[in-house]
Amino acid sequence: LKTGTPARLDGKTIHWDRLEQQLGDDPIEPFSYLTDRIDRPQIACGITYTNEKTHAIIAERLMESAVYGGHLSGRGPRYCPSIEDKVVKFADKTSHQVFLEPEGYDDDTVYPNGVSTSVSEATQEAFLRTIAGLEDVVIKRFGYAIEYDYVDPRELHSTLELKRLPGLFLAGQVFGRDEAYIGVMIDDLVTRGVTEPYRMFTSRAEFRLSLRADNADQRLTDRGIAAGVVGPHRKAAWLEKRQALDAIRERAGALSAAPKDAVAAGIQVNGDGQRRNVMQLMAYDSCSRERLEALWPEIASWPVKLFEQVEIDALYSGYMSRQKAEIESFRKDENLVLPEDLDYASVPGLSNEARERLNRIRPQTLGQAGRMEGITQGALTTLLFYVRNRTKKTA
Repeated sequence: LKTGTPARLDGKTIHWDRLEQQLGDDPIEPFSYLTDRIDRPQIACGITYTNEKTHAIIAERLMESAVYGGHLSGRGPRYCPSIEDKVVKFADKTSHQVFLEPEGYDDDTVYPNGVSTSVSEATQEAFLRTIAGLEDVVIKRFGYAIEYDYVDPRELHSTLELKRLPGLFLAGQVFGRDEAYIGVMIDDLVTRGVTEPYRMFTSRAEFRLSLRADNADQRLTDRGIAAGVVGPHRKAAWLEKRQALDAIRERAGALSAAPKDAVAAGIQVNGDGQRRNVMQLMAYDSCSRERLEALWPEIASWPVKLFEQVEIDALYSGYMSRQKAEIESFRKDENLVLPEDLDYASVPGLSNEARERLNRIRPQTLGQAGRMEGITQGALTTLLFYVRNRTKKTA
């Protein structure tokens, strides 16, 4: 496979005053649930654009590129094209966005995201200096492209253990497709393989409503505790949060109001005589914390983060109920273990293509088989009944 990188720039030689700024999130959301706030000074990125002059220089000297010059033949990441690829494949575009990303507080190096390249050093200097804000830029390190070898992921179990060399693991952890994005990624890799560098997108996860940033600790911390990889501080913090969250959810389910009382507080519900609890009221657009506190003053004592979590749960509740049913239905067959000694050539009703693919990849579960290239729903049904009948006969 192939990958590339842009030049690294000297931030002191960039005209930042000529650029649009891209500020960070406000408020800043920490990655760790153990972090209450981030008080470090934030550094803005700069936004600029290539132009027709930039593209003309690249097009004129395209054969200098390691790829277009024939020096590299590997496939690169589909969603991270080089600036040469952008000029060739999107010839109708007169500009492409470039993010100028400072690399640190005490380091003047700037990463120009969007202009990965492998043309000559002279050409890199020439095209970069046509970009607004970079007219006098000094390059600290030039961009380049490389090819690299990789292990065909279909040679791995879902634990990332090599099928041909038991005991040798590459890297990673194992979760289901409905529990973590790494579960989706590993399952895709070991069942489908790759012909180009893999990129993880939320759209690849069929259960992405469950895979949210706000519930990562709820999904994964107990798994980490069971595996012995969660430290005592995080474990104690999670157990305390889980207990408090469960208590608030229970209380939110117990507090209820008649339609006339909800409407009087400003929450527009149908006058159908049905009482609605806090969780149900939270799903209405007209609901707010202040209006709920008017109905139940005790809600004012609920911690902000926990209130927000319950509110998110309420907003997703209808969708999540449907998804939960889908996950349970999926798991019913998804987790059916396929015998390690199963001879797919002996399974009647499978096409030759399906037999060949199944024998080569040897999926561990029916769910993995279902995500393989060339395996139809009909083949899955045939395989499901065959394995179930075989299990009954050996029971």
